[in-house]
Amino acid sequence: MGLAYGAALNEGRALFPGDTEFGQWLRSANLAEGMHDHERAAAMWAAANPDQFAEARKDFRGGHAGGQVAFRWPDS
Repeated sequence: MGLAYGAALNEGRALFPGDTEFGQWLRSANLAEGMHDHERAAAMWAAANPDQFAEARKDFRGGHAGGQVAFRWPDS
């Protein structure tokens, strides 16, 4: 799915700014099946912020930590 899905959602959101109307559009366009709200929001954010998304992917995949995941849970 990814960026193309997010871009389509962003276009739909621009056409239907109300949550109810946007939800109806999602269902009528068959874009709601099998996706949770947080997954749709992430796809929309990624499509709207491709540079930040690419950087986040690089960080997550270990691009800044010599091939290891850069994120570490803080000590409690």
